[in-house]
Amino acid sequence: MKDLDGFAVAEADDVRPILEAFGAIIWPAPAETAAAFAAQLGWQMTRPRAAQTTLAVSWREAGFVMFRGDLDEIQFSITDSIPLDRRDDPATGAVVRAAHAAEKKVLKDLLGEPTGSRGGTDPSVWWDLPSGGRVQVKRLPRSVLLKLQSKHLVDLARSEARLGINPDRVYGVDG
Repeated sequence: MKDLDGFAVAEADDVRPILEAFGAIIWPAPAETAAAFAAQLGWQMTRPRAAQTTLAVSWREAGFVMFRGDLDEIQFSITDSIPLDRRDDPATGAVVRAAHAAEKKVLKDLLGEPTGSRGGTDPSVWWDLPSGGRVQVKRLPRSVLLKLQSKHLVDLARSEARLGINPDRVYGVDG
């Protein structure tokens, strides 16, 4: 882990084994793949859909999203998280923006040029993998997430983009 003014951010050596394990998944992947993925990385399953990562960050929980019995997404922090009592401090926004830039560089060094990006309140950049999955680095107000998405989820995102559906919409509110 790299120290960015007291804020831990993942480096290439932290992320590389995660990307290798994710890239080896064959889609569709049954729900049991989550536990095997976690075990391969030395992560401890804490619930059927959550694990404790080995990353040295302040929030170490990884979440596994399932759809119709298959693994659809894995998401977890690759940086420290800003404490809730400091979330409105203007300086914290700068720290998270710098961490997001650092993580984008790490992934670019490992995966090459990104396939796509999106601005907005939670900007992200992503890389499509030969397996059909996608690796996404997403900046949140208090941390940076790594999202590993299934071929199904990537195909759905592409279909919605072709139809002109806003990727920032709020389900159930924006229609």
